[in-house]
Amino acid sequence: MKKWLACWLVMFAVAVPALSIAAEFSQNTQYREEVLSVAPYRIKYVLTGQTRIQPSDFPAMALDGQATFVYALAGKDVFVYSDGLYIGSPSLYLWPFQPSVNDDPTNPISSITAPVGTGFAMMFSQKDAQDYRLSGEFIVELKPGFTYDPDHVRMQAVYLTAMGAPYIDVFRRQSE
Repeated sequence: MKKWLACWLVMFAVAVPALSIAAEFSQNTQYREEVLSVAPYRIKYVLTGQTRIQPSDFPAMALDGQATFVYALAGKDVFVYSDGLYIGSPSLYLWPFQPSVNDDPTNPISSITAPVGTGFAMMFSQKDAQDYRLSGEFIVELKPGFTYDPDHVRMQAVYLTAMGAPYIDVFRRQSE
C-alpha cells in the first residue's frame, strides 16, 4: 500500500510542484551520466548532493525507512524500491534499492542495476561537522530499438514518512 501511495505522491509532486506537498531532503542534488555502450544503450549515472540531516534527526522527521527512486525517460517511469534505511554509524546511512527489471514493451527502460552486484544504494556520509554527502551510482540499460536522449531524463528519490508528506530529492543534470 505504501508503495502505491509513494508512486501517487511522486507523480502528483512532479505534476504540481507549486503545491509543495513534500519537503526537500537534500540540496544541490545533481547527476552526471556516461554512456557505456550503444547496442544496447547502457548509461551509468552518478548522483551527488548534500544534506544536514543526520540519523539523530530521523525520529522527529518520522521517517519510516522506506524509499522510492524514480527514473523516467521520455515520460516513462520506473520505480525502484528500498524497504529499509540502514544506519551504519552516526556518520553513515543509506537506502539500499533492489535492482529493477521492466517487462513493459512500451517502456524504453530494461533494467536499473548497480555498476557492481545487483541493487544500488543512495549513501549519505558525513563530510564535516554538519553536512552529509549524498552519493550513489547505478546503470540503466535500455531495450533494443530505443535510443537515449539525455534531455528527456527525470530522476527523484522519495523518502517515506510514517505520517504526512514524504521528503523528496529531485536530481538535475550536472552542468558541463
